[in-house]
Amino acid sequence: MRLSTPTLYHTQNSNSRDLGIPHVIMEHTTMNEKLGILSEISPTPNDYPTLNVWCIGNGGHKYAQDATGFPETTRLSHQYIDPFLYSMIPFAARPHSNDFTEDERKKYFLRRSEKLLDGGNYWVYYAKEIDPITSGSVTKVVNTTEQDFIPTESLLNLSPVVLSSTEINELSATKISTYVPVTITLDSSEIEEVLNACRLKYGNENRAVISEIALCQSHRFQIEIDVYGNQTATMTEAIGVQTAHHLKTTSDLTEQRSLFHLKINVGNSEPLIDII
Repeated sequence: MRLSTPTLYHTQNSNSRDLGIPHVIMEHTTMNEKLGILSEISPTPNDYPTLNVWCIGNGGHKYAQDATGFPETTRLSHQYIDPFLYSMIPFAARPHSNDFTEDERKKYFLRRSEKLLDGGNYWVYYAKEIDPITSGSVTKVVNTTEQDFIPTESLLNLSPVVLSSTEINELSATKISTYVPVTITLDSSEIEEVLNACRLKYGNENRAVISEIALCQSHRFQIEIDVYGNQTATMTEAIGVQTAHHLKTTSDLTEQRSLFHLKINVGNSEPLIDII
């Protein structure tokens, strides 16, 4: 289970939702503005975004040689205010004449047209749907023993915990954790789409190293899009896309062609004052 790092934009959304106040998206904080995709469309302020898409990048690490010539990998962290990835890579790049079908397109978002290295025009996709989140749980962890947290009747009549001001207070390693699993997956065909996009956009599939992931909150928005043959179709796009959680990983898709699968806990843990 991986742990994620929440961002300012996640906190803003949570605070707005808790207080019932409009969620106002600040300028220069959306993937839409970064990529120039539907950035002019603002979500309804009282319609709160949900965690529903993810983006990938290869800028979360760097290689360098030490004094002996040994190659070292340095992981690069994101700050609380970072709205973007250091170096985003696409999930797919499809020729205008061979775009995804309507059904295939349902799991991809942030689509724009780009002229790539071979001179061809492609529809490039920069976000993918997060697997549906169905449930969460709350656990109590004492030292390393984990069990379900079940509120008892004693919570109705609280007894204060009194800490000594003159002696050492020995506390147990007790914490309460909310467990909210988010699953992100690429199957073999989806991995091949990423590899092909990197070949077309950068000239090298070796760029397909996922070392940074943005779990994003967004709104769904129906638009009319151009498809091959001077036709149009309806697509569900993502607007107001903001990074809610950053995640570090190192996954070389050239070596991991059958399956990419991560389960991430976006919950939280809080210690309890429990005197031994």
